[in-house]
Amino acid sequence: MSASIIICTYNRARDLDATLRALQATEVPADFPVDTLVVDNGSTDETRHVVEAHRGGRLGVSYTHEPRRGKGHAYNRGLAESRGEIAIFTDDDVRPARNWIAAISAPIRENRAEAVAGTITIAPHLDRPWMKTFHRTTMAATTGWDMRNPGGMNGANMAFTKRVLEKVPGFDPELGPGALGFWDEALFGNQLLAAGYRITGAAEAIVEHHFQPSRLKRQAFLEHAAKAGRSVAYLAWHWGHSPRDPFVRFRALRKRIKLALLRTLHPRDCTIEEGCAEWEFNAARTLAYFEQFAREQERPRAYAKHGLRKLAPAAPRSTTLQPATP
Repeated sequence: MSASIIICTYNRARDLDATLRALQATEVPADFPVDTLVVDNGSTDETRHVVEAHRGGRLGVSYTHEPRRGKGHAYNRGLAESRGEIAIFTDDDVRPARNWIAAISAPIRENRAEAVAGTITIAPHLDRPWMKTFHRTTMAATTGWDMRNPGGMNGANMAFTKRVLEKVPGFDPELGPGALGFWDEALFGNQLLAAGYRITGAAEAIVEHHFQPSRLKRQAFLEHAAKAGRSVAYLAWHWGHSPRDPFVRFRALRKRIKLALLRTLHPRDCTIEEGCAEWEFNAARTLAYFEQFAREQERPRAYAKHGLRKLAPAAPRSTTLQPATP
């Protein structure tokens, strides 16, 4: 078998350079051809020059450009242009362990699964003593995952055989970074399971996440919460076929008022520089869910219930409502 490592990137040239350097230090199993494809999702920085500096080499680094903004578009371009039988995905701000390629691909090469979720840890200099499980999960850490039965994957560390594309043709570009924000990989994983494919974990396939420190700010957590809520609303309406809710805008208004009241009652939680209170994160996410669900239920369903393929390009959403962040 062969594999292609796919890295989708947008305006993170310095991070990407460090990731590609770390990738060159990984070990490649014997008789297992591996190449690397960097998908530039419309960057305006030095991304292309960084990739050119790493072009070729022992991991066959190459470059392609996807001008349509959204990680879903970039994922699908990477799948279309990569040559390997196994697609291995990671992000542009991680540092893989030396055994990463062998570990993340082993369950597929050994026919134990069609898809694999690896371990994601937070870089030590970005770890904080105040972090709870939900903070770490927000930073993509796989803390608390059951690696025997992960039930899904995270794009910073995942792999699957391209054979699955016969039933599940790709990622939904309405989800993920550059679109609603998240759950692009979650939907894809759910579709793989619905199609009868196996997803397993590879605890020993470790990447270390070196995200920007600004993501630790309270405002960044609230923006994450809003994107998560909007993404779940999209899935609930289009893929899960949640019933129409005639009172959803009223629910959103009540949630917005309650959130404002809670912020008045807990002013200290609303002035912290790093981190976010769990109550505020959850309330902001729920508010965003209701607001987005109101927009989504005005559109035709994009999938049959738990469908594997999109029915047709969805009609545009109505005007965006007030965001959940203050």
